[in-house]
Amino acid sequence: MNKQLIHIALADDHTIFRNGLVSSFQPFAHINVLYTAASGEELLDGLKTFKPDVILVDIKMNGMDGVDTTRLIKSQYPHIKVLGLSMYENHNYITNMFKAGTSGFLFKDSSPEQIVDAIEFVIENDYYFNDQVSKKLLKTLLEIDHPSTNVNSVHVTLTQMEIELLKLIGLERTNHEIAAALNLGVKTVENYRAKLLTKAGVKNTVGLVLFGIKRGYIIV
Repeated sequence: MNKQLIHIALADDHTIFRNGLVSSFQPFAHINVLYTAASGEELLDGLKTFKPDVILVDIKMNGMDGVDTTRLIKSQYPHIKVLGLSMYENHNYITNMFKAGTSGFLFKDSSPEQIVDAIEFVIENDYYFNDQVSKKLLKTLLEIDHPSTNVNSVHVTLTQMEIELLKLIGLERTNHEIAAALNLGVKTVENYRAKLLTKAGVKNTVGLVLFGIKRGYIIV
């Protein structure tokens, strides 16, 4: 069975890593690397011509870093998914990337299979967590950073269906798994997810998980 073709771009200021990652995608015929960039500025310039589905962005780059790059991508091209890359398990880096709108986070020692899995998962579900960047780590980040709650989300009232959906998102269920559990169509689940994003005042599903943790709907 042929997999969905996914167009990606990559920004990293280390040439050896950048070229090595591109080479590692060669066995995966459905992963099409549209272009690579050595900086955030070069990446953004490329987006004037190319429109990838997913962008892998190194957090620490010379010039514009991954946080500012991600923030600009999501403000100008909100439909493009961003996955952060880093060599370091630094709470501040990860927190700032999530705030900027990234849909997930990977460490550079991840295997090609893990990276491709993350790309595929984020296409279907708008977010990606792994064992190292789990909901428990997100909870720790919330406690460390003390982010302000969205003013509009304080008084939000969720329907029972929205609560059940939020809980299943917190359990890292895919859209198809959520649809089966709630006896809904996949498109209906996507519509509910979109409404939840608006109600919670967040950018993506990672934001929904953080919202669910703060509101007590998701227990970690």
